Amino acid sequence: MKLVPVVVVVAALAGLAGAVAVRAPWGEDAPASRPAGIANFSPSDEPKPAPAATFKNAEGADVSLAAYKGKVVVVNFWATWCGPCVEELPSLAKAAEILRPEGIEVLALSVDRLENDKISAFLAANQAAKLGLFRDEGMSLARALDVKGLPTTVVIGPDGTIRGTLVGPADWASEGALNLIRGFKAG
Repeated sequence: MKLVPVVVVVAALAGLAGAVAVRAPWGEDAPASRPAGIANFSPSDEPKPAPAATFKNAEGADVSLAAYKGKVVVVNFWATWCGPCVEELPSLAKAAEILRPEGIEVLALSVDRLENDKISAFLAANQAAKLGLFRDEGMSLARALDVKGLPTTVVIGPDGTIRGTLVGPADWASEGALNLIRGFKAG
């Protein structure tokens, strides 16, 4: 019988948790629980500089994250054989379409060993052609960012520091995800 009041108090506090605001590590007020679709986002406690490792664009040229300094960059690692990656590609493409005019870049980096034309065809077949073709050959950038599984998404702030990571699929076109990403524009 002593447990009943404790359960009631815990349940009441749990109900309030969604309404309580906390100070997020990047300096913005955020709800105590993340919005659906990005619940697994882990903000960086102390943002560290993004690594200098390069990746390839569609033409095969090396690209560095430093080329995007001054912009928020959403870097997503994916593969054609990864079911959860394929599941999130359309929402990632929609987010890119929404955020690009706002000066925010979404880079989906394939870790596949396929030829560019096959990856491009795969993106088109999965409503994600607007993402463009980027490759992390040899997974050098993924290793430098300590990516442990696919899909993994890393958000880089305009100052070139890692602001947070999400492991697993997400609904990147959801209002919660878009607002989270936009929140990093302030620096």
